[in-house]
Amino acid sequence: MPIVNVVTNLSRSQLPKHFMPRLSVHIAAALNKDQKLMKWTLETDREMAMGCGEDNHKTPCMMVDVKSIGVFKTPEQCAAFAPKLFDFIVKETTLKESEIATTFGDLEAFRVAMNSKTLG
Repeated sequence: MPIVNVVTNLSRSQLPKHFMPRLSVHIAAALNKDQKLMKWTLETDREMAMGCGEDNHKTPCMMVDVKSIGVFKTPEQCAAFAPKLFDFIVKETTLKESEIATTFGDLEAFRVAMNSKTLG
């Protein structure tokens, strides 16, 4: 069950109309996961920055956190997925790679629950 959280200082109108559904389909395919299991949140218009400069909050940016069971266990798995995610975001938005930050988390099935039951 991949969980994707996207936070950006872009407004909702600055993103493509179906950005999150398309991103979810892209991530599901890249991780070889069922699209029905994808979960996502999108927060727009956030005050945020990449770096500590006084005006850094004015630069467009996006932070993406992707968690899933069994796909981010090794540095190689994370390194293989990163370009797929960055390429999609750069193509779909006005952001440059330097304006995107990501984190990847490997979930243990017993730490995830649906329908009142843990998955492991």
